[in-house]
Amino acid sequence: MRAPQWITTRNEVWTVVEQLADSGEHRARNANFLADGAETVRVALERGWRPAALLFNSGPGLTEDARDILDRTEAPIYAVAPELMAQLGGRFGSIPEIVAVLVYRPIDLGQIRPHDEFTAVVCGPVADPATVGATMRTAHALGADAVFIDPTSYDPYAPRALHAAGEAFFTLPPVIGYGREQILHWGRSVGGLTVVAVASQGSTGLAEVDVKGPKLVVVADERLGIPEPWLRAADIVVSSPAAGAGLDATALTAMCLPEVKKQRQAAPAAPPTAFPEPDDADSAVEDADGTEDEYRSVNYYAKFRRN
Repeated sequence: MRAPQWITTRNEVWTVVEQLADSGEHRARNANFLADGAETVRVALERGWRPAALLFNSGPGLTEDARDILDRTEAPIYAVAPELMAQLGGRFGSIPEIVAVLVYRPIDLGQIRPHDEFTAVVCGPVADPATVGATMRTAHALGADAVFIDPTSYDPYAPRALHAAGEAFFTLPPVIGYGREQILHWGRSVGGLTVVAVASQGSTGLAEVDVKGPKLVVVADERLGIPEPWLRAADIVVSSPAAGAGLDATALTAMCLPEVKKQRQAAPAAPPTAFPEPDDADSAVEDADGTEDEYRSVNYYAKFRRN
């Protein structure tokens, strides 16, 4: 490992790190965000996310995985005083061993290629940022092809959300920067997707609905509910698998995606969605009226209801 620079007090560099942890506006302005944990950082780097800097806890001994990351990087390295890293840990939910400052790499809709068995999750309002990350992790584990984060939800780049998502954040990156109409227009014109909303207003169960074909499954914390515009746009509104239990978006995802898979088991396995590099795909998606989506700038990252 190259000789690190030391951070023992709240200097200029540490102030920027705290701002990235606390503010979606600062993440948008800098086009940077934080990821913690050796395994999560390793996956991020292996999948091509560019580090602007790496910080490690100078107190306890580093694990072999963390040392390997620091040995291989060409980014600036900072050794952080344990008391500062402990304070940063409050944003993640645990004291991190290593933190990467990573550069945004947004996913364009043109990079997502639906197939006949395509399933995507749209995460709406949730009460806790960790729920966004846990929903992403669950969707990835259950074979979802994409996860869209609605602007009414938490910013998935917030530390607690990303910590909860772990490696899944970089294996199946969240698709953000598009409003409801953009997603619907893309889904129906490019992939013929059917929108299934899981809500208390549903009158039938998911098991009673034919879920074959590409689907967008819209979920939210039951206590908060799916936004009315999504309910109006849905082709099908199904009831929660455990109506009245007050399930969060993660639990609904965990209960609904296996049912979708179950109904498709008789069909041949479909290839996974390809996510080519941005240069190989359309970099802009137009609205139904031909205008470019107003959200397609990095400033969108500051527009979440909660950061």
